Amino acid sequence: MMIELKDGSGDFVKLQNATNQIVSNAASQSALQTIFTSFRATTPQLYLSINRNKAETLGVTVGQVFTALESYIGSSYVTQFNKFGQVFQVYVQADSQFRVKPEDINNLKIKTPERRDGAARDLARHQERAGSLADRAL
Repeated sequence: MMIELKDGSGDFVKLQNATNQIVSNAASQSALQTIFTSFRATTPQLYLSINRNKAETLGVTVGQVFTALESYIGSSYVTQFNKFGQVFQVYVQADSQFRVKPEDINNLKIKTPERRDGAARDLARHQERAGSLADRAL
């Protein structure tokens, strides 16, 4: 089931209250079991704003910024190889100690066309927020 707030307010607390009420009402029905919601209005989020003008000045595309972030913070498939009769897949990602805190994004490097390392701190600003997982577009 999906619950929407159609008043245009973007008030996640209001949506959380309505969701809790629906879950509570559903849980009181004897025909329904194990009623819950994964929605939390206060889910912590990290919002990342990319300075597209600065990226363009450095000759870096926004796609390159996103690829670097994906590789460092998440992981990226690189290749696969056969050894010992098995197929091994190779993924690249930063070691966990370098991607624990949101501030670690500032230490990431992004290659410029001149093969110099551009600092992610020059291209991206992060901001911690609270909101739903299906947050508003900003």
